[in-house]
Amino acid sequence: MKHHSISFITTHSDTIAKRIGEFFGKKASDTDMVFYDGLEGDNVYITVSPQGYPDKLKTLLQCLNIGDFQVLLVTPDDKLDALMGEMIVAMECHPDTIPLVVIAGITKLNEYAVDDLKAKLIQVIKNTSLKDKVADVIVMRDMEKDLPAFKQTITMLAAKIPKPRSDNVRILIDAAFTVKGVGTVILGVVKSGTFSANDMLEFTDATEFKNVIVKSIQMQDIDQKSATRGDRVGLAIKGLKAEDISRDNMLVTKGSMKAYQEFKIKFRLSKFSKKTIDVKDKQLYHVAIEHQVIGVVPVKIEGSSEAGVLKPNEEGTVTFKAEKKMVFGDDCSWAIVTMLEKFAGRLRILG
Repeated sequence: MKHHSISFITTHSDTIAKRIGEFFGKKASDTDMVFYDGLEGDNVYITVSPQGYPDKLKTLLQCLNIGDFQVLLVTPDDKLDALMGEMIVAMECHPDTIPLVVIAGITKLNEYAVDDLKAKLIQVIKNTSLKDKVADVIVMRDMEKDLPAFKQTITMLAAKIPKPRSDNVRILIDAAFTVKGVGTVILGVVKSGTFSANDMLEFTDATEFKNVIVKSIQMQDIDQKSATRGDRVGLAIKGLKAEDISRDNMLVTKGSMKAYQEFKIKFRLSKFSKKTIDVKDKQLYHVAIEHQVIGVVPVKIEGSSEAGVLKPNEEGTVTFKAEKKMVFGDDCSWAIVTMLEKFAGRLRILG
């Protein structure tokens, strides 16, 4: 099976994202992240949208980790404002995915605004790191007719998805529960590596790593002997209880990750940010790595124009001290620095 995972960056989870999800398949999970999936031939299509965004920024950050495609999904009624800017910055933060921009939800009452919004989006994107990745904006004037073409686009672009930086197994967990007669079951997405039923993997945690056995693997309710990068899987495991598992945890190749209280992140503070990072302020930020979103305080800034300060559109290396340890491997290539608060008209994704 070839899995195609699509993460929506949108405030329309209950409307147009739902309609697109229903086109691809049936609802698979409905919490703060809403999953739809469907099997067509040898292709599995998965969509996930952040229910509750923009109030729940953490949900969007976790949603972004899942998809190989990051789709900014807007309607002609949306404004090119601070919230739109935040969604575009969010799409910039995952370099190892394919970004797409879609305008949908078009009616006779708002169709007059489509061309103007499209032109403005293209102009804004030209001034971002997405300029060489997003050549055009997809317009769905008639979703019933345009969705098959969108599916074809996803299928064709799948060959261009960047390869993972490591062959180590890395499984992001989005849910865990107990099934009578089976035991603990984990739902998640394989972001890198290949593993088989009966393999031993390592369960990551801020305080203690544990060995677990993968008893069985399912995809689309069909038993599988193995799983690989891109697959959305259901795993029956031995060695953990469901209540001890959260999205902060991962299943990985043993020894491939460590937990850190302090770590360095080299990044450019978004030029759209109205905030300067200053170590003297002892401001609490949040860093997102994989599904983990942990509170941090900057303790040192290097490489900036002013010692201990990082200004908008300036790049530097910031040493953060975390409230609790964060887990990642030597091949970790990205992190997102945020202000984890309700949306109040200012950019919360800083870089």
